[in-house]
Amino acid sequence: MSRFFHSNYDKTWGTVIWAKEKDPVGKIQSMLKDGAKINATSAEGSSVLLDILHEKAEGWKEAALFLIEHGARVNQSGKDGETALIRASRAKDGLEVVKALVNKGARINHQSKHRFRGNRPPIASSFALKAAVFHGNEDIADFLLASGANVHLKDSKGCEAIACLQANDENFGILKKLVEAGADVNASLWGGDTPLMSSAANGSMKSFKYLLGKGADINKVAKPYSYDSNGNFDEVYVPQRTPLSVAVDFGHFEIAKFAMDNGAEVDDNVLKRLEENPEHDNCRRHIQEEKIDPLEIKAALIRTKAKSKAGKTADVSTGTISEEHRQTAKEQTKIAKKVMKTFREIDGK
Repeated sequence: MSRFFHSNYDKTWGTVIWAKEKDPVGKIQSMLKDGAKINATSAEGSSVLLDILHEKAEGWKEAALFLIEHGARVNQSGKDGETALIRASRAKDGLEVVKALVNKGARINHQSKHRFRGNRPPIASSFALKAAVFHGNEDIADFLLASGANVHLKDSKGCEAIACLQANDENFGILKKLVEAGADVNASLWGGDTPLMSSAANGSMKSFKYLLGKGADINKVAKPYSYDSNGNFDEVYVPQRTPLSVAVDFGHFEIAKFAMDNGAEVDDNVLKRLEENPEHDNCRRHIQEEKIDPLEIKAALIRTKAKSKAGKTADVSTGTISEEHRQTAKEQTKIAKKVMKTFREIDGK
């Protein structure tokens, strides 16, 4: 946070915010009695309420609640466009403050600004539900949804809150509440990553199965993306990803097997990533720990690809499959019997 302030603001509220007062409420009461203005602003439009919620030093909750109750403007925003509600929604123990802000008229669906940072990737706008979801605050997300938060609201990069969720077992409750509220299970981040890919990356079979049951696309493709030297979106560098390839990348082979059993298509990109991409250490580590033969995993992937290819080359008029592809599928099926046994043994299953 910038330290360029109006001198009056710096001399008054700055002493509360950055001096790490052990009794900030007492200090605030004393300053108000001496004539300090509760809604004084800095050069960047920030206020004592906003800055306390940013710093979250000792006693921040009590200080915020006192300020809200005594007339602090709840919809004040600084240069970045963030309001007190957005900042409070990030806090693990911020529900009480969030409720107080909403009860005083805080705008639930307000968005902050899209921020450019020179040659670094820009920061997308935020809003209260996105902040709560991103930080895994189920109680706050639940309250915001019940209070009118728009589950379809998108940030400045086109992302809904559900796309920002770490879809692991711990956050399953948030995922379920968002879906029940009407969130799009195929919503994606700016790079195309979906909640299903997040569940595959986090190894959450519970989330993976739930999302598939709610209509998630098993073959959704996240396109390559990066940013150029000017911080602009540039579709290069990062390989294309699917839920299956993500499961393989992170060594979650039970999910990979489940994905293949439920229609996941296998392309050459997935096959190569088992052996050629040095970034996938999680995959390699899992293979080593479980004493899995990478060739067996590859065989399972090839088998699924062969069956898919055979189906695509069927003679539509007669419903027959070419002998070449029939033999390929048959050979891979034999190999796969051993491979599937390997999959079932993973994680003690």
